Amino acid sequence: MKNDLFVQVPEGKQPPKNIRLLIENFRNDIESFESKNNYPFYLLQDGKNEAFYIDCHLSANNIYDKLDYEASLDPEEQDDIKANRSLLPLHKLFLKMQEDAKKGRQFNDIIVEFMSSGSRADKPLKIYGGQHRAKSIEESYKAGLNRYHGFRVFFGLTIAQRNDIAQVSNANINVPMDLLDRMQETVLGPQLRNWCKTVGLISKEFAEKKNNEGIITARMARTFVINFHLGKENKDALVNRAHYNLASNEANEKYLKLNHNERIKLLEDSSLAEAGKIFAKLHKKQMESIRKDPELSKFNEFKTKALTPSILSAWAFVAGLLQKDKKRLEKFYKLQDRTKSKNPLSAQEMSEYKHLTDHKTYRGLGTRSDRKERGKLIELFLLYSEKQEPTITHNLIDAAVTNFLTFSLEEERKKKLLRLK
Repeated sequence: MKNDLFVQVPEGKQPPKNIRLLIENFRNDIESFESKNNYPFYLLQDGKNEAFYIDCHLSANNIYDKLDYEASLDPEEQDDIKANRSLLPLHKLFLKMQEDAKKGRQFNDIIVEFMSSGSRADKPLKIYGGQHRAKSIEESYKAGLNRYHGFRVFFGLTIAQRNDIAQVSNANINVPMDLLDRMQETVLGPQLRNWCKTVGLISKEFAEKKNNEGIITARMARTFVINFHLGKENKDALVNRAHYNLASNEANEKYLKLNHNERIKLLEDSSLAEAGKIFAKLHKKQMESIRKDPELSKFNEFKTKALTPSILSAWAFVAGLLQKDKKRLEKFYKLQDRTKSKNPLSAQEMSEYKHLTDHKTYRGLGTRSDRKERGKLIELFLLYSEKQEPTITHNLIDAAVTNFLTFSLEEERKKKLLRLK
């Protein structure tokens, strides 16, 4: 490769042979303002992740139909799992971008990786940041404009580098944390995603944010796995009502602290797989029964009740706890079968319930995610597994909440007595 094709900025290391070859291929395959005018590229290296990149200017006609909006963080193992969030075609800011581009607006700092081989090789510019701006540029070209725009082009990235770059590239807009979790899960490997497909919790991909379609997020899946095992490992919770071992938001952190082998071990547990399949059926039954009800279908939160964080985490925890009592586990697992046409989580009954100790702003059981709410739901599911009621009723909810408050007061009483001399 000729040395005058790029000038290396002193802070970076010498690029390896494969990076130099990719830069040469990029210069030959994609005409830029720099290559057209025989200017060298300035080769830089990210000080944190050590990725090599150049900043250059590409015209609309030279990028048109070369941008890959389906770019994957792991093209070799998980090519069908894209790195980007979905485009928002009707968002008012995106519509304004397109209008601005058609009026001659030039955009900068669009983040891509040049990858001339592999999947979708006809679209060698894999986009990780600025997809709405890039799409606006393409729309401006259709309208007859052909201006130069600023691109940052990376070469030879690893999976971890792609994830890091994609997250940083999207940090300046309102990116849902669930999308970042989904991207992070792709870097960790396909195991959790494959587990969710196997048990029926997803068909292809985790959701990038909370949604009314009932698609779970990576964080929800992690929470389910962690809490199931926390319940299963708890030796005396059925006696002592040790609700405080349940993890909510911290389940994500617990999951991420696991190494690869520890995660595999958790996911290969056959009892976890059974619980996942039962929960998927419960969620499906809840969705379908609400859709069929003219009145209840007006409330989206009723339809996705099973995916409420406090309900999902409490259900998984109880499923783990009841591994020690197969008779109660069998009853617990049959909730969605015994409710017939009724929604199994009795969404309206839960939403209308309010204990005399609840604040006037309380919107019903299962709407909050604090420890108190999770404790009430654990009591509800445990009580259902023990009693004869085929469905979740007002009386069952009331008894469960009273149980929880009684146990909590007793716990508080013991702690206060211990402070006395």
